[in-house]
Amino acid sequence: MTRFQSPIKINKKSLHTDIFITLRDRIVCLEYPPGTPLNEKELCEEFSVSRTPLREAIRRLEDLDLVTVIPRFGTHVSSLDLNELRCAMQIKVKLEGLASEAAAKNLVPQLLEEMEGMLEQLTKQAANQDYNQCKMIATESNLHTVIWRAADNPLLEGFLDNLQYRCARVWNSVLVDTIEPREVVRQLTAIVHAIRERDPKRAAEETEAHVRYFADKLRDKLL
Repeated sequence: MTRFQSPIKINKKSLHTDIFITLRDRIVCLEYPPGTPLNEKELCEEFSVSRTPLREAIRRLEDLDLVTVIPRFGTHVSSLDLNELRCAMQIKVKLEGLASEAAAKNLVPQLLEEMEGMLEQLTKQAANQDYNQCKMIATESNLHTVIWRAADNPLLEGFLDNLQYRCARVWNSVLVDTIEPREVVRQLTAIVHAIRERDPKRAAEETEAHVRYFADKLRDKLL
């Protein structure tokens, strides 16, 4: 399933996961801005589910700090914590670099093909003057996910997946008209090329520079 894209139907065998993905993506793309209340009754009606799978989905959102649950007062979308983001970016720089380094060592042809497919999508999106930032961030996230899979380290993948949504929501909130899409594509292309050439050192360096690009843009915007 594409990141940041709500499922069309809720799979009865994975109720809480599909609801979690749908709500997570709405929060990340600011369809639910910070402070938005999440009404359990309305959501249960929308998804045609009982409160049990909905509450499991909300618990997972709470683990990502995307929602805040206050007993007897309900659930609302968490405010943006810029200090948390600063801390997350410090960790993300090194972990993303580590993932790309491992991907260059462990690469398999199928995953390289997936990476190049994502690059093609990003190139098309960046060429569109009316590009949708949320969609581009979603495609970029998909590319990073493939790189994490290529690293063949589930623990590392789990850490990065957690960080991704904390950061993406702030990027969508703060970096509108700040990120140059063609520059992002150039950076990602350099990362994939280094992985394709099985150059772990260059893959790590290109990836760390890519994450710092976003971190620097955020710093400049917020200072």
